[in-house]
Amino acid sequence: ICNRGVPVYQNNLNETSCLCPPAYFGHRCQYQSERVGVILQFRVIQWRTVFTFVIMPIDGNTTIHSSEQVDYLSVRDCRKKFDVYLLYSSRPKHINQTFYLRIDIYDKDKMEYYFSMFYLILYSFLPVHRLSLQINVSMLDVTAKLTICPLKCLHGRCQRFLNVDQYFCQCSDGYSGALCTVKNACSCSSDSICVGVVNNRSICICPLDKFGPR
Repeated sequence: ICNRGVPVYQNNLNETSCLCPPAYFGHRCQYQSERVGVILQFRVIQWRTVFTFVIMPIDGNTTIHSSEQVDYLSVRDCRKKFDVYLLYSSRPKHINQTFYLRIDIYDKDKMEYYFSMFYLILYSFLPVHRLSLQINVSMLDVTAKLTICPLKCLHGRCQRFLNVDQYFCQCSDGYSGALCTVKNACSCSSDSICVGVVNNRSICICPLDKFGPR
């Protein structure tokens, strides 16, 4: 009945609805979502520091299409692989756009930003992509690659990607856009970090003693 989904019976079992997994949509889960599937493995020197990895597909206009977060503790997750699905915000996506993954790394103990990684999505006209990434976290690498950034970020900081010679604006809370010129309302709690906005909803990183979307 529901192809790849799960049937849910309503109204005394007279009607059926379908709960679709992220990879499918439609009344009967009959359509495949355009998406990026990522298998992630991390290598971290700090064994007892909790890191948050924020994975975001972004287009050439710096629009964030979706996001997923992974909390990682090396002493617990050293050999673990994380499988995440990231959807595009439009169906179908704009085939003439360039898309890439931006992965932001934060120290969740100190609530501090570490660095970001850039991964270009090749052949963006294809509906489904699979990536397998291993990310090494070392503050020595971050310190060694600090350079003068060329971007003029109005309400934010210019940052260099750790793994490629490219730059981006890391916007302050309440701002977005290529140069942090677009004002948004950040709905994250005051002790959290607002990473960006997806479909007018804030991407929030919670402190260790809190959870939830905001």
